Amino acid sequence: MKTPQRMMIFSPEARKMETLLLQNASFHVVEACEKETDVYFLLMQSMPDILILDDRFPGTDMPNLCRRISLSCAALPKVLLITQETENTDISLFDVLLSPSMFSEGFGLAMETLSLILCPKLAEKNASLRIKNINALLNRLGISSSLKGRAYMEKALEVLSCLPNPHAFLGNRLYAHLAACFSSTPGAVEKALRTAIEATWLTGHLPAISALFGYSVDPEKGKPTNTEFLARLSLYIQAQTQKELQ
Repeated sequence: MKTPQRMMIFSPEARKMETLLLQNASFHVVEACEKETDVYFLLMQSMPDILILDDRFPGTDMPNLCRRISLSCAALPKVLLITQETENTDISLFDVLLSPSMFSEGFGLAMETLSLILCPKLAEKNASLRIKNINALLNRLGISSSLKGRAYMEKALEVLSCLPNPHAFLGNRLYAHLAACFSSTPGAVEKALRTAIEATWLTGHLPAISALFGYSVDPEKGKPTNTEFLARLSLYIQAQTQKELQ
């Protein structure tokens, strides 16, 4: 029998989460705190396999806590952060970002996310499906692989389709990230994406574009912005990948 993953939860809704997790034999909750406490001390006393943090938890700076953990522990737990705010969050500190709504809606999506963490093969399948769906969608829209913006789109959608709230990472944060990945500049990334979108609107596959964007295709109403375009595509990729995994 597989050993359950030891989990600690620090959230105003920790008890509710613990009750729901008791229904899953894959997890054993060793601590579930709802009130302010010395989180670091408890972690050092019983280092878990999985750590669920909530930025609504009183009195604890979660990013700073993760930095302390990384400096103190040889074997780091998987860290999930429940947050509504990804705009100013250093996402590199956490393995997974979850939105509070995932837990308020019966734990379904949150439990699926935890399953991805526990099952590397499933996580690999998830990543493989996302890449397949990204390329299939861009091809269906008629976005030429010869456009520099096509490569930027592929990478952007890989990142955005992993986030619970893709909108929060769009704009300058995304351009800076892509610029670092491709040894470019944020301005050049933004321009290449805009050029690719404009080319798609002029020479792409209109039925597919219309099906995805609807009224936005109307020339009099203009083309979508980079942000609107990538947000719509990333949400489609999320939904399609989730459907195929199920």
